[in-house]
Amino acid sequence: MKPFTIWFTGLSGSGKSTLSRRTYLEIRRRGLKAELLDGDIIRTNFSQELGFTKRERDINVKRIGFLSWLLNKHGIISVVAAIAP
Repeated sequence: MKPFTIWFTGLSGSGKSTLSRRTYLEIRRRGLKAELLDGDIIRTNFSQELGFTKRERDINVKRIGFLSWLLNKHGIISVVAAIAP
């Protein structure tokens, strides 16, 4: 199976993290390699220097996209939950 990314996006509190976590767990239950990338966790650990201007939010989304691409490149399905910029 070719790896892919599922990206949940929306406003704060819309259920992105809940849906992405359930999706991730189902993918893992089926025996596939997957990683969950939550926008809040990425921001805390990888982008803490960024604020919330349009430019900074765009940078954060690009970083998450790059991490997803790297995971896919190495055969891992990526499940993302991030606020829409």
